[in-house]
Amino acid sequence: DLLNWHVEINNDILMGLKPTWFKGIVWAEVLLQLPFFFVAFWSLLVGKDRTLSLELCIYASHVVTTMIPILYSFITADTFATEAQRWILLAIYAPYLLIPLHILTYYASQLYIDLKKVHRKGKHE
Repeated sequence: DLLNWHVEINNDILMGLKPTWFKGIVWAEVLLQLPFFFVAFWSLLVGKDRTLSLELCIYASHVVTTMIPILYSFITADTFATEAQRWILLAIYAPYLLIPLHILTYYASQLYIDLKKVHRKGKHE
């Protein structure tokens, strides 16, 4: 099947060995990240994403945080036949860090701008 092919071709030690901590991250993804993904996607689709700025920051922070031990595992693993194999696997997983990091920085800046507006408005009242 596709998963076994991926594990074999890319030497994905986490998907192959499934350590307990990794299973915990996968469960967090299924129970927390996946349901919110659909809410976030809908809000982006209908242009209501600014109403979820804080929630998008929390979501993106969680995703970025879960990616740190995953990528560290690949960086420090001694199971790769070549360095190219390591870099290919890192490249496969990189979007799961970079896209949420972009979401986090964008919506954190939006929150900052909104808070400055509220603060200024409060001074003038």
